[in-house]
Amino acid sequence: MRNIVIKKMSLIAIFAALMFVVTAFLQIPLPGGAGYFHFGDVFVFVAAVAIDPLSGGIVGALGGGLADLASGYVNYLPFTIIIKFLLGIIVGYFYRLFKKRRVIGYSGFMLGMIWNAAAYFGVDVLYFTWQAGVVNIIPNLVQGLSGAVLGILILELTKDFKLMRMDETSLPKKTSSSSENEKENEKKPD
Repeated sequence: MRNIVIKKMSLIAIFAALMFVVTAFLQIPLPGGAGYFHFGDVFVFVAAVAIDPLSGGIVGALGGGLADLASGYVNYLPFTIIIKFLLGIIVGYFYRLFKKRRVIGYSGFMLGMIWNAAAYFGVDVLYFTWQAGVVNIIPNLVQGLSGAVLGILILELTKDFKLMRMDETSLPKKTSSSSENEKENEKKPD
């Protein structure tokens, strides 16, 4: 159990770092200074499905928030943290709800994409005008669609990788000497 928690935390950190790098350094500014187009959402989608919805949300909040901070979009920071966290939750829970029917489960990516575009429309209206919000709907939908397509592609290509499974079968087998070492470590006071 402890090894699964460590693996989950490690994957969250890796996906959040990947999201940060791809979002902060491979971005295309949107018209009028209202945000930017990026491919970082891929890692929210992948984490939400491969790990769990909460982990996908954490990846989005950390990676997206740090990218806004590093890119000078500090005014978007609180909104990005909430929007990307909920993006991971929406995608992950919808996928889990329809996991046995994979195609329907993946349609949760579209719900996430619509949520993301609608939420940033609201932020653009708050900071700029409703016209700025309308202008950025299409780029935000395209960003979501590209993230969804790439996310599904990555998940399908890696579905048989042990790294992408969150169960005991994906962990290395314990040897008798490692079991004895763990028992000795448990007995030692910190």
